[in-house]
Amino acid sequence: PTNFEVVNTPLRGFRMSVEADDEQTGVGQRVLVVSNQPVEEANVRLEARYRKPPVDSEDKGSGDNSSTSVDNMDVADMTAVERLRSAIDFGGFQVEESVRQNGTIDFVVDDGWTVAWETRGDIRRGTLPPDLIDGSDSSARFELFSNANSISGTLEPQSTELRIRPRFVYQVRQNEVLLESQLVCQYQGAGRRMLKADYAGWSVDQVILESDELVTLDDQINGDELQLAIQTPQALTRGQFTIRIRSRLPLQLDESGVGLLDLPCPIPTAISGQIQTGIQVQPSNVVLLPDDNIEVVPDPTALGGLVRDGSSDYQQWELPERDQQPLVYLVSDVGTASRFLGAVKLNSRQMLVVSKATISLQEREAQFRHRLEYNIAYAPIRHLTLDIPEVLADPKKLQVYMVGADTDQNRLLPWNQVVLADGETAPTGRTRIEVDLLADQTGNLDLLVQYSEQLPLIQTDATSDVNLEMVLPALNDETTLVSHQLTLLTTLDFDVESTDANWQPGAAQEEGEAVGGTLLVANSDTGNVGLSLKLRKDIQSSNSTIHRMWLQTVITEQGRRERAAIELHTNDSIIR
Repeated sequence: PTNFEVVNTPLRGFRMSVEADDEQTGVGQRVLVVSNQPVEEANVRLEARYRKPPVDSEDKGSGDNSSTSVDNMDVADMTAVERLRSAIDFGGFQVEESVRQNGTIDFVVDDGWTVAWETRGDIRRGTLPPDLIDGSDSSARFELFSNANSISGTLEPQSTELRIRPRFVYQVRQNEVLLESQLVCQYQGAGRRMLKADYAGWSVDQVILESDELVTLDDQINGDELQLAIQTPQALTRGQFTIRIRSRLPLQLDESGVGLLDLPCPIPTAISGQIQTGIQVQPSNVVLLPDDNIEVVPDPTALGGLVRDGSSDYQQWELPERDQQPLVYLVSDVGTASRFLGAVKLNSRQMLVVSKATISLQEREAQFRHRLEYNIAYAPIRHLTLDIPEVLADPKKLQVYMVGADTDQNRLLPWNQVVLADGETAPTGRTRIEVDLLADQTGNLDLLVQYSEQLPLIQTDATSDVNLEMVLPALNDETTLVSHQLTLLTTLDFDVESTDANWQPGAAQEEGEAVGGTLLVANSDTGNVGLSLKLRKDIQSSNSTIHRMWLQTVITEQGRRERAAIELHTNDSIIR
């Protein structure tokens, strides 16, 4: 190429000679390469050096077959920046008398320099190989298809830069707002940068630098202003570091738990009066993350400089877990003051419960499988209170399970009987237990309660009145029983009739529920805890069948003995 001179290095299997150079500007050297023996394919590696301009500069290049690469240009002695801003011609490498010539040219540019590329002819920009990607943003690969091409580049020192990508995460709690400001900074070159951010009304708790030991940070509070002094290492280096600023702001709510939310975005700016260039603040992400018992309603007419951002992949961010989705915004103009305005409301815990019980009527007992489906909103809970018949207040008689994805994943939960406070009374025959969920729970939660109750002896062709007491969640201001239904199953020939006005016949069972039973649904008065039934056992329903019988008679001198074995199937409790 023009302005390059070949370095006379030994070539294995080849001889090289350089034709006389007349030192004409714009004319490249002609090199004759002769193989020591005839070959069908040749792989020749030539090395060339950029001719020193009037300023002491030096470049090394190497070519492999029909490609050449320009390595690092030595500019340590260059002090006049303007003298560097001139185009350098890198093209013109060709094999004379070749029928076709194609290949690649790779340029690796050191950190601290930028090159503006210009190409002409049969050449295009390609993808840089992975082993060369560590170079600067100006590193490039070009693919050529014929000799009709040229490449030139304008080289100049890269300006010292500091790019800041802020992210503000506001955690709205009952009495305060926590703000974590995360400044992701990319730096290039050495220097000291002075930044400031307005934290009026905020209490700054921590300023944390996440970086290697080459970057240093000094911070101080000057009134309502947080000042940051950032020192990056030596020239021709670049890297990334993160500054985390944790602060808090009191939140005032009225007696009804309602208040106003006014949250400014403390976007950092350069301190005026400082001689510093290359500081760029990019658009900021603003995330509003209320606690589950906090409801935030933004005022769309008063959002200063904020627009909803639906493209941010906030799931990849390290955010505290919440049931409700965060509000994500983008600062539309980094040059203007941005703030979030809206209303905030404190919600108390609310639990909606769906009760589904299956009662299997046996000869002398009723077996219950009672499923309580909770939806816990606004605040987690560790203990649940159940209202149970007093006769069941024994862990051997009543078991409570947390329902898992499979039956074998159900977890047995411990419970204790609630001790009533002074002056507090429970309904006759009832008591309360407190179930330990083993951890704070929120969202959907299913409990399975298993217990049984004794039935009176029901004679054949007779009717008996039966009252069944049930387990229910303890109802209060934060617990609401949405629906209450049960399915009656029997393995005997019982005629079952509900005599309780609180229960009405229900629709057909849903998929997964017991089939073949009698479905009853409680009416609007879902606070009832019992079920009254009439059970009748008809005489014709009794059935006894001898399936097999074996008889044996033994006659001896002493007398006669007989034995019998009978297999009898019956649904009657008394055999005559």
